[in-house]
Amino acid sequence: MKYTFEISVAGCNTACAHCYISGGKAPAMKFDDYIKIINKLNDIIRKIDGDISVTLGNDIFNHPRIGEIISFTKELMPSYYSYDNFFVPTTGIALINRKDRDLVIDVLKKAGCTGFMLTLHGGEEHHNEITNNNLSYCALLEIAKWLNSEHFKIRFNLMLSKYLITDWQSVCEVLGNFPEAERRLTVPLYLPAERMRGFQKYRADYDDCMALDGKLRKINIDEQSFFDAVNKNCEKSVFNELESAGRFDYAEENAGSQQWAFFNIVKNGDIFYGNAGLHTRCLGNAISGGADELLRKITAAPANFEWSAYYDIERLPPVKLLMKKIKPLRYNYVYSSKEDCVYSWFDAVGADTILLK
Repeated sequence: MKYTFEISVAGCNTACAHCYISGGKAPAMKFDDYIKIINKLNDIIRKIDGDISVTLGNDIFNHPRIGEIISFTKELMPSYYSYDNFFVPTTGIALINRKDRDLVIDVLKKAGCTGFMLTLHGGEEHHNEITNNNLSYCALLEIAKWLNSEHFKIRFNLMLSKYLITDWQSVCEVLGNFPEAERRLTVPLYLPAERMRGFQKYRADYDDCMALDGKLRKINIDEQSFFDAVNKNCEKSVFNELESAGRFDYAEENAGSQQWAFFNIVKNGDIFYGNAGLHTRCLGNAISGGADELLRKITAAPANFEWSAYYDIERLPPVKLLMKKIKPLRYNYVYSSKEDCVYSWFDAVGADTILLK
């Protein structure tokens, strides 16, 4: 079993339309509380048999004492908290404005950090619209230049949307300023969260994606793999696959999904079952709760990687009935997976989730 514990140490400067995480401004976690939480968590995870990782979110650079947090955590749990082969995600806004930026970066370097991931949504107007922050585009370019000067690896995460495609020339101009940077094209997830329902107006459909034919290889992105995924995970293909399958059992599908459990610790120390922004229940508090009781609840929790992470499977509509209700398809949106596509259909027919409101 794989376990991921994310500790939300601070808010984010943006509220990106594609993001299921509870982004946006929020107070930073108290430093003393963080020390209590991470010590308790360390006691717990040492007793768990599995592949365990501890991460910090949302934009860590919004925490005034993030340098101390990184140093302490790295020293306490080097086996679980690592920057090896990890690109630190940031909007750039918080980092660019820190007076102690050089000190924080030095701490990250000592902790093994070698790269940063910067997400680009299109040209300036559309990038700012999707991130809900009029400063985000300029901050992204500024921090990219600075990180480049500091010899960090940069990965540009190109978030697929209608805007990314219509603004392709502007996107390529940005990439041209950083010829050594990695490029990755990401199809946004669809999970049953209100923010992601709002992203649908930006989601690229099959015909939108065809406009990228012949363009991706020019920026060193595997064009064949992208179009293979587009053809496989567009709504019409998923519909045809399920229609021809004859039988589709949610429980069997869920049993075959990755054995990976997600937990999120928020600023008051509450430990939630589920990823950040996708909580299904509270397991207790990492400050006041007993380590043994929290350990029992964590190890008793099954994987929550796919279907059962968001739904009571027994209450979902049978696939044949679901397909009958959504036919004819209004769109041919492109999703990151078959599961994401079906989640959007659940929303279309009003299927209830088990997510906490």
